[in-house]
Amino acid sequence: MRELMPAGMQASFRPLFFLLLLTFAAFANILTHDFCGDDHTVIVRNTFYSSLSNLPRLFTRSYFTVGNTAILKDEPDKGSGSVAYRPVLSLTYFMDHALWGKNPFGYHLTNLLLHLANVVLVYFLLSALFRNQFVIFWAALLFAIHPVQSEAVTSIGFRADPLSAFWCLLAVCTWLLYQREQKTRYRNMSLLFYALALLTKESSFLLFVWIACMERLHGASVRQIMRRVMPFFLLAAGYLGVYFVLLPNTALGNDIMHGLSFSQRFSALSQIWFNYFLFFVWPPAVKPLPGLYYPFPAPIFLTLEFWLLLFVVVFGLLFVWRRSNKDKPYMLMLLWFSIFFLPACGLAGNPNPAGLRYLYLPGIGIYCCLAGGIVRLMGSAFALRLTAYWPRFLGTAIISCCLIFLVFNTMIWRNNMAMGRFWVDELPDFYKGHYIYANELFVRGAYLEAIEHYQEALKDPRADRMMLLNYFARTCLSVGKFEAARSLFEELIKLAPGYASGYEGLARYYFSQKNFDECLKYLRQSIEIEPTKDNYLLLMDLAVATKDRPRLLKAIEEIPEAFASNSPYRDFLLEAARYRLREFE
Repeated sequence: MRELMPAGMQASFRPLFFLLLLTFAAFANILTHDFCGDDHTVIVRNTFYSSLSNLPRLFTRSYFTVGNTAILKDEPDKGSGSVAYRPVLSLTYFMDHALWGKNPFGYHLTNLLLHLANVVLVYFLLSALFRNQFVIFWAALLFAIHPVQSEAVTSIGFRADPLSAFWCLLAVCTWLLYQREQKTRYRNMSLLFYALALLTKESSFLLFVWIACMERLHGASVRQIMRRVMPFFLLAAGYLGVYFVLLPNTALGNDIMHGLSFSQRFSALSQIWFNYFLFFVWPPAVKPLPGLYYPFPAPIFLTLEFWLLLFVVVFGLLFVWRRSNKDKPYMLMLLWFSIFFLPACGLAGNPNPAGLRYLYLPGIGIYCCLAGGIVRLMGSAFALRLTAYWPRFLGTAIISCCLIFLVFNTMIWRNNMAMGRFWVDELPDFYKGHYIYANELFVRGAYLEAIEHYQEALKDPRADRMMLLNYFARTCLSVGKFEAARSLFEELIKLAPGYASGYEGLARYYFSQKNFDECLKYLRQSIEIEPTKDNYLLLMDLAVATKDRPRLLKAIEEIPEAFASNSPYRDFLLEAARYRLREFE
């Protein structure tokens, strides 16, 4: 990679060492964080990564987590935790589990090392494209410590973004080496890295388009471009076959905004896009966005965000058109942002419309433009004969601002309690913060406060009512609000008649009222839909309460049939049943 740097820069790596030290210091606090958000579904409550014997499943359809299985079903093995085919990402989780078990320190360390590696690659990439050392330094610095990076680096469950960026950057850097050296091994390495990027996250698919644009800007003819880019195109076409036919994404067609018209969708998305732009140019505005979040649509031509965003886009296009011949590197980096942002923009539908992690790879292009602006601003200070301390003051202010709000945002991700509390305060009208915070309060035994937040969550028409009703009803049952719990479980059964937890919850209500006949009726319905640890434990408790030893013996006979031999619940339930048998002696 050293060959990518201009001769005058190869002698000094001090700026790069400074960047790495600053990046490590800025993100060091994440090494003390707990698992948070999707980490619990992917790692903590999932046995998929606990055994290397599951490695062959990376090449079968049992690799996927289907729909809401990870959240709604009582299955210890939830699959990879991914709805898309990302086997390279899953391999890193296998390695982490082999090294660290379920110690969050090791998983966070992997994320941090990935980000540090990406900082190095971004520095080398920009060194190949730009000649201004200050632009290279500032662009790499913004990539390293801008608060927008907090989500992708801090969350273990969102590792796909820094990992796919790693492979994409390696692919581009080796392609640039191939351009310079014309050695076949560099071209083959670039193709290999692109393939790994595709198998890490699908958003890297359009890398071959950016390479084609770069070749065109460097003077290649259309025929030359087709010949050079064809291997990338063939890889991309093969990947589409895997993605849509052989191992299709289980969330295809699952669009969280499916009920909105195109104008309503565009209104909601334009608000999200404007927030992204604001986050880039004003670090204090950066804040994590909840999963499944999208703002309420408004009449599109009446939103301030739409007009401001339109102004930015038009101004950006005019700038590109005027400067395309003079500033090809900036043109390339604006194309980088546009191309890599396209899959995540949400226009074609997305089960999760907003997230800072979507900006991790595309953002490199924006950081280059911001760096150019910073360098020009510092140059203007000299031209206007301002104090010699002005550039130093400006640089210190930018670094300090980024560091302060980066640390602030990473601390929000330290655990679910902190994250839920933040979203309750910042987005009180969106259900996800209330839902997460209520779940944490429930675990801590603060049932009454949890009920208040479940009620607030259910007021949001965007809420997942099935999930909320289940948790809300169980909380009411825990605090003795039995009739409220019964009403909620009945509503849940009407909403999702094929969901076992609704029947099991109603059986628990009747058990608490000592109406054992109704309890058995709903309990059997729950077991028929899906045998779970909870409904079998309740069946055993019912047998003890009614002094029905044959029912308990029958449950012992059913357990080996209901649970696979490798299920961790099988031996646990058999032991629990034998323990309860002692009460009949």
